[in-house]
Amino acid sequence: MPTDTFYRLPEEKRNRLVVAIYDELARVPVTEMSINRIVHGAGISRGSFYQYFADRDDLIRFLLERVDGCISDYITTAAPACGGDPFELLRRILKGVRQLSNDPANRAFCTNLLTHLRANGDVSHCRSDTFAPERIAEWFDAHFDRSMLNVEAPEDFLLMVELLQTVLRSTIAQMFTPGADADAIERMFSRKLTILQRGMMKKEGERHDC
Repeated sequence: MPTDTFYRLPEEKRNRLVVAIYDELARVPVTEMSINRIVHGAGISRGSFYQYFADRDDLIRFLLERVDGCISDYITTAAPACGGDPFELLRRILKGVRQLSNDPANRAFCTNLLTHLRANGDVSHCRSDTFAPERIAEWFDAHFDRSMLNVEAPEDFLLMVELLQTVLRSTIAQMFTPGADADAIERMFSRKLTILQRGMMKKEGERHDC
């Protein structure tokens, strides 16, 4: 992650650097990213850049943290409107991602970032822990009622979270595949969720208050 020096920068200068990084990755793949173009766009020296980021992996980790933060903010905002239904929230997340992908710069940025992650099987050192199953469990309990689930054991709940994450992540990756049929992808995602929902959610009469 960025050094403390980065976070101590004036907000305007820090935002200028973030925009320059975003613009560069929206223009070229990660492997072709140019630090020279980034520092030129941000109006800083190359030496200053390395006071903020140790290497490319550090930069990718920072970008993932920002993306995860945006998704987390979106989820927190959208959750209250889902009527207590976590599966409806997942559908809304995908719709939000689809809207994001309609912007050419956002689409290019996300495509290049996802392509890099897919091409590097072991990217655990670059991943943020924002959506670690344990963190999601805490967040779920803050917004939803576990009594609506057909899952009782804590370890089974974490397995459920991992399964839903896998389905969502693979669908998002498909959205940013060149030539993707967004309508077909969204329909298939909804079908998958419907199947999972039947097994994971209790029927209305089976639910009870905790």
